[in-house]
Amino acid sequence: MSELDKQLAGSKDDVYLNKISEMMEDERKDLRTKVPREFHDFLDVFDRKAAESRLYPMSQFKLEKTKEYLEENLRKGFITPSNAPYASPILFAQKSNGDLRFYVDYQKLNALTKKDRYPLPLIDETLARMSGCKFIKKFNIIAAFNKLRMDLGSKDLTTFITSMGSYKYRVLPFGLTNGPASYQHYMNDILLPYLNDFVQAYLDDIIIYSKTQKEHTQHVRTVLGKLREGGLQVDIKKSKFFVQETTFLGLVVSTERLKMDPRKIEVIAQWPIQ
Repeated sequence: MSELDKQLAGSKDDVYLNKISEMMEDERKDLRTKVPREFHDFLDVFDRKAAESRLYPMSQFKLEKTKEYLEENLRKGFITPSNAPYASPILFAQKSNGDLRFYVDYQKLNALTKKDRYPLPLIDETLARMSGCKFIKKFNIIAAFNKLRMDLGSKDLTTFITSMGSYKYRVLPFGLTNGPASYQHYMNDILLPYLNDFVQAYLDDIIIYSKTQKEHTQHVRTVLGKLREGGLQVDIKKSKFFVQETTFLGLVVSTERLKMDPRKIEVIAQWPIQ
């Protein structure tokens, strides 16, 4: 975990924190030339950057959702109040089930972040390895990113602002540019002995493929054991055992063929014709 922690949004060298501090110091130097010396103790009042992460207007429903999110994640220990001099705004995205997903708009932070080029699996390679398999199983990991802790020097960088105060993450939040690479690295470490043999992980989706039912039972048990060792939980609502067809990365994968997910096609078919 210690090596993975270093791959998150920042590192113990505080590279990105120093970058932001340098930018803020440049702003202060510029202000000192424009504001008379006798008012330099009020430079923060003239700081334009401090006002850039403004609150986005929200409906009462979204405000209630924000409060629910804060209360739940404070209780879990995923977030904590923050006094950082910078913060990112929050937004909501609609899930496929119609519910709302709370997330932080980290565009400005991501623009300053050195990118982690850790590779994600190639879908074509995964599908090729499944050739001849008769049984398929897909697992979806619950709250996947939240299983990774933020490096101590990076927590302030995750600060987000709400109408109820500013908070920072103690775990990896959704939206950081290096989040997917860090999580993929974590999953690959957990499943490494069996990767490309009978299991593949693509972020929070895990697919297991076998040629016989007996073999498949052992493969599933092996993967469940590794997930238990890694402290990960599987979403039972999305679990089906001993199937010959499942959805994976927007595709319907079966033991006989590969096709597009009809739900994806339906969305395209409903696009208005100009």
